[in-house]
Amino acid sequence: MSKHTKERVEAYLASCPDKSENKATISRQFKKDLAQYLMERDCKDQFLELGTSYGHTTQLLSIVCDRVVTVDNVLSHTTTVMGWGLKNVKALVADLYEDIPTIIDKLDEHGPYTASLIDAVHTYVNSLSDAKLSILLGCNSLIFDDTGLFDGVNLAYQKVLKVAQNLNIQTSRRPMGKLPGSFAHGDKIFKRSEGEVIEFPNITDKQRRELIIELNKEEPMSQNLCICIDKRIQEIVSEKMDELTTWINNMGNAQIIELHSQRENQLATKERFTNTINRELHEKLGRSYDCLPEESYSDIMSILHEIDEEHEVCPNPYLKTVQ
Repeated sequence: MSKHTKERVEAYLASCPDKSENKATISRQFKKDLAQYLMERDCKDQFLELGTSYGHTTQLLSIVCDRVVTVDNVLSHTTTVMGWGLKNVKALVADLYEDIPTIIDKLDEHGPYTASLIDAVHTYVNSLSDAKLSILLGCNSLIFDDTGLFDGVNLAYQKVLKVAQNLNIQTSRRPMGKLPGSFAHGDKIFKRSEGEVIEFPNITDKQRRELIIELNKEEPMSQNLCICIDKRIQEIVSEKMDELTTWINNMGNAQIIELHSQRENQLATKERFTNTINRELHEKLGRSYDCLPEESYSDIMSILHEIDEEHEVCPNPYLKTVQ
């Protein structure tokens, strides 16, 4: 590792954005820790970055790694990175979750890899998929971003670590970035270390296969958790019905108030709210929630919170009836 490399790293760290300035990037402390970690590995890593975003981390990786392959599903992100002319960086546009066999073949063409940054979709299922992909492609170091903010990402990290240890695979771990309790961005505080590294220093091909097989074993969502999810959906529907009732009563239009009070209209409105929430939940998850593993519960509840926050009550059906 040359003095020139250290100087380039220091210059970049002085100019790069922090997570408090751009929530789509890792913190400046994470970047510093990541650079130190990769320099300790003598800057020889062939790095797989899953989730390019604006390319802030890609630029750092280009300084401290032999070669970088970065993947994002947004064409403008990968086009921007390729436009920088970084000679040791290849930016690919691809969906990491739509067609797994195809993405494996596509990434394998640009391998081999020694380390990966798991920083794409921050849910349990997607983060675990990224971890399995990284292991399959030969990475011996998995770097998880945002374990401190997203429960799903942390659960994926914990599962990989636990399963590897149960298989007696030698592992080492290392926290990255800001400490628990530190400010992240907006009103967000890190509940745990911002990121985590799992390293498999002596993993064999056989152990790699065994690890992937065990990681593919999932417990389906329990009936009790499905009941909790459905209860939360109904709570949101009730909240929206109360908001609608308040909105209509404040209008002071007797005809609309009468229409809203009719039982058949109340039931129809509740059904519309319920269908909308279930449809959006399905779209965000990519499948029905009862088809997901138990570890996805926290992701599902977070998405329901987002849906609740995003949707405002609109009494248009009543207005159209009166008109």
